[in-house]
Parts: sequence; structure tokens; C-alpha cells
Amino acid sequence: MLRFKLLVPSDLLARFLAFTLLALVARADTILVDAANGPGTDYTDLPPALQAAHHNDLILVRAGDYSPFTTSKGVRILGLESDVEVSGRCVIQSLNSARKFVLYRLELNEVEVRDCDGHVSLNKINGWPWLRYLEVTDSVDVRVSGVRIEGAESYPAAMDIRASEVELVRC
Repeated sequence: MLRFKLLVPSDLLARFLAFTLLALVARADTILVDAANGPGTDYTDLPPALQAAHHNDLILVRAGDYSPFTTSKGVRILGLESDVEVSGRCVIQSLNSARKFVLYRLELNEVEVRDCDGHVSLNKINGWPWLRYLEVTDSVDVRVSGVRIEGAESYPAAMDIRASEVELVRC
């Protein structure tokens, strides 16, 4: 019986393993959501797209009306066009400290961020005609920018921030 011994310098093996691990961690896919089911569409609504998404994925959203969502994933959701409308309360919850959630250029009426140790960024999420309610609870790093927040009769306040660090920029 022949036996072979493969000699690999330990630093070369360490580099290979580090590169492989980095490639797995840095994995990110792009998911296209289009209510009209146009060319290249992966999903026609946000909740199933978020369910299929992995941390670090980019979710691109074309104009249309979408269902509200709840997520704990560190993803980026970007509206490609104006008129990307989400009816109902969107909830970002339990995001761990190693994750980042970004929401950019969607029209939302209600947003709730709760129990997030990771970074949450809400940019240009004006509802029609404005964001009516923002609630942030027990979250350590939330940034809201370019948003007009104005309450409605059905809400006791336009914003409710408790035990959280929130930065408001150009609001």
C-alpha cells in the first residue's frame, strides 16, 4: 500500500482557511422585489423576500404596493424608484450587534425598532404624505435621516423613543 504525505506550510494553510472563512462570511446576494412581476423578479412581496434573505443581502424594490414586514436580519432594503409603498407597521427587531439593517427610499406609515444591538439606518422613508409613527425601544444604534415625521389623530405621539440611542439627521 502506498502512502502519500502532503506537505503544506502552516502559514499557507492558515491563509487558505482565513480566505475561505472570509468568503463565507462576506456572502451577499441581491434579491429583486417587484409587485408587477417584471423581468428579473425574484419575489412579488417583501415578507417572502425577507424570509429567503440572508444577512448582508441587498433587497432591491421596484415601485408598487407591498405588505408590512417583521425582520431580525441584517439586510439592506433599497427602493429603486419612487412609489415603493408599504402599508402597515414594519418592525425591525432583535438585530444582533454584528449586524446592520438599512432601509432606504420606501414610503412607510409606521416603523418600530425594538431590542436591536446592531446598527439600524432609516433613510428617506417618508410615507404618504409623511411617516406617521416611529417607535424605538431598547435599541443601541438607530439613525434616522431625511424623514418627515408627523403624527396623526390615531397616534398619541409622532415618535416614542425609550431606552435607546437615536440620531435624527435632517428630519
